[in-house]
Amino acid sequence: MASLDTNCLLRWLLGDDPSQAEIVQRVLDSGESLAVHDIAIIEICFVLERHYGAPRAAIADSVRLIMAQAVIVMDRSRWSSILDDYLAHPKLSAVDLFLVHQAKDFHELPLFTFDRKLANQIDGAELLR
Repeated sequence: MASLDTNCLLRWLLGDDPSQAEIVQRVLDSGESLAVHDIAIIEICFVLERHYGAPRAAIADSVRLIMAQAVIVMDRSRWSSILDDYLAHPKLSAVDLFLVHQAKDFHELPLFTFDRKLANQIDGAELLR
């Protein structure tokens, strides 16, 4: 199984380089299963938010568009939950939310943190004192 990196996914999502977006679309249309790793989704959230100034709703829609591609292999359940929290807690980063959700999935709670916002807003995160 092949995989797609962040840059390929961003070109496809943004269409800012039509030739590259078309290439990615051909790969998606090929029917071959393609892994998209969590770090690529985290980086997409970061780049769209920080570099492009996209609102969270648009970022969540972009991740959902990736998730909607049948050939993409990723943890859709985890990312659905992360996106719900990402939209509900605008002060928390996708990275922090991913860490909490992964800790829950692997039964590694609590996630100790010095981040008061995270500990106060998300179940599973606990302020380390």
